[in-house]
Amino acid sequence: MERAGKSSPNIESMSSMEILERGLRVKRLEEIPVSSLHLEGALTDQAHIDELRGMIEDEGGLIIPLGVCAFFNENRRVIYEIFDGYHRGSALEALGWPFADAKVLYGRSREELYDLRVVSASSVRSVSFSRLIVWMQNSFEETDWYNKYNLSLAQVLGLAWQDSSGERLGLEPEIAEGAKTWARQKAKRWGRKDAAVLYQTMLAVENSSLDIVKMVRISPGGGKDGKGVLNPARFMAMVAELPRDISAQKFMMKLIINNNLLKEETAEVARALANAKDRKKMIARLKVNPRSVLGKGAKRADIPEVDEQLREVTSRQRIFTSGASVRSQLRPDDVASAREIQSLKTALAVINEKQVLTKDANGDPYWWLTFSGLSQDERMVMSGAFGEGTPLGDIADDIGKTVARVALLIASAHRKYILFLDDVRLKQRMRELKQELDYKNRHRGKNK
Repeated sequence: MERAGKSSPNIESMSSMEILERGLRVKRLEEIPVSSLHLEGALTDQAHIDELRGMIEDEGGLIIPLGVCAFFNENRRVIYEIFDGYHRGSALEALGWPFADAKVLYGRSREELYDLRVVSASSVRSVSFSRLIVWMQNSFEETDWYNKYNLSLAQVLGLAWQDSSGERLGLEPEIAEGAKTWARQKAKRWGRKDAAVLYQTMLAVENSSLDIVKMVRISPGGGKDGKGVLNPARFMAMVAELPRDISAQKFMMKLIINNNLLKEETAEVARALANAKDRKKMIARLKVNPRSVLGKGAKRADIPEVDEQLREVTSRQRIFTSGASVRSQLRPDDVASAREIQSLKTALAVINEKQVLTKDANGDPYWWLTFSGLSQDERMVMSGAFGEGTPLGDIADDIGKTVARVALLIASAHRKYILFLDDVRLKQRMRELKQELDYKNRHRGKNK
């Protein structure tokens, strides 16, 4: 493929068709026809598109150019595949805008296009999971590992993660090594450092369906009107219990959304459905009350400890460092809270010792769902952090608050609950003392 250089013709004077025909690997800023954008099958959030429509009208066009790759279609017409700006492109189309500013890349392969999409997929968090999955799979389907050796993406990622020989898959040693190298390079290019998580995610995806994957949304907890979302944690829990059972997964998806089931609740309900001797009766029961199958005091072994959550915060924003460093990392509205944030680790360590992270006064899990003393924000961040194991930084993005504010909400929720428990214990002790006093008074009267 020819690359534009000092001896190359001036690409600014060349048409898009000429650049493609010559196979030049170049990029340039252009004004492209919106009608030539390929938007079919885009994974988008309609609410975000509507917001962008108003912004585009106010500004008289795009503020940030689209990122696109140019290709010929089957009719030798130039089309533009978006790798950054699906929502902006959809908003322009909805408005009937004729042209769009774009950074156009030429001479890229389809696999490179999908890799670029994966890298930019986090721009709209609500649909980032489904975008990542679809575009990682699209990238993989351009390779020989898929087309020639009939491997799945999960199998190739599993080879790399486990560093296995590939013998079980019938692969020659050099082929297996090539697949592992490809997987490691892609994981690095995609910005996915944890190969185990990537493998487990793709394994779950391959045990589900694309229709269900497209419904997965990034959110720590409930949606509007008390409804929930099918977030990645709940999706993984559901598929683990109902692998390849697509009809049961679709039923579970409705239960999760309509009843705001947490990850552990999802796993337990899905397990009850999978193990039911009479599935029709179980489905009827779950439609009435899906939580009727939950065990009393269900074990929550995989809820992250508070310190793990705080380490996640420190890796993102270094909140728990000294004075000036804290102030440099926080937004202005959080500077006043820096001292309190500094002491949060100590406060939560005390909370851990009091063992109130996962059970209420009666030993039941998820106390933050039923304890009436919490605000709506406190309940939401508690559900995200401890019900779903969502990193605090992600919760902050989802509810429109800073990470510092989310950390303070968690601390205040626990403080309120500790005071509540202390009050319960105090009242209990007062009753016990009264009973002891009454008993002594009765016996004094008998002795007289």
